[in-house]
Amino acid sequence: FQYPNIPALEHSANFDILIHAATSAVTTISFQSAQIASEGTDFFYSVDTKHVSHGQGVVVREVARYMEENPESTMEEVIRYTEMIREKVQMSFMPNNLDYLRAGGRVSNGAAILGNILGLHPCIEIEDGRLMAKKKYRGTMNRVAPKMLKDFFAKYNLKKEHIYHAAMMDPHTGAQLSIDDIVKMCDELYDAHEKAGFPIL
Repeated sequence: FQYPNIPALEHSANFDILIHAATSAVTTISFQSAQIASEGTDFFYSVDTKHVSHGQGVVVREVARYMEENPESTMEEVIRYTEMIREKVQMSFMPNNLDYLRAGGRVSNGAAILGNILGLHPCIEIEDGRLMAKKKYRGTMNRVAPKMLKDFFAKYNLKKEHIYHAAMMDPHTGAQLSIDDIVKMCDELYDAHEKAGFPIL
């Protein structure tokens, strides 16, 4: 893969500074590659978000909000804010089975087979940019997903709007539903969890 000529962007786009919010540097080489590609420029900055997927998206959204509310902020201030907000973002996910973890070399073939037989679902958390397997849940996804969500919200001081943001950042959901419809859907799911005996907040 050959990177585009970054300095040429200065003459083809209407911007003063270009910020690259990179996927966690310990999971991919995008951060290091961006630094190499930007050598010799004075307008391109790459920042390690220390997150992947939705977590990375939350960092980008919060930094964009900061820049919109503080249009006179310097690049150093934006970078400092990015480094501050990335430490506050928390993301966890739970795979349906261990097949992808086995394919990625994170668990052995034997452990994956046994885990799938027992119905184990490890909760994967992002710690300092690394994907770490934490608490293991056992059972069907319909049973363990509410427990994982309840544990997550009990551990962190989160608000209901964070549920909306997570749903809005899902590509399929965002493409199919309006913001109002997403909020309505989340409220209905939230109420259903409460009625089922699994309150989230």
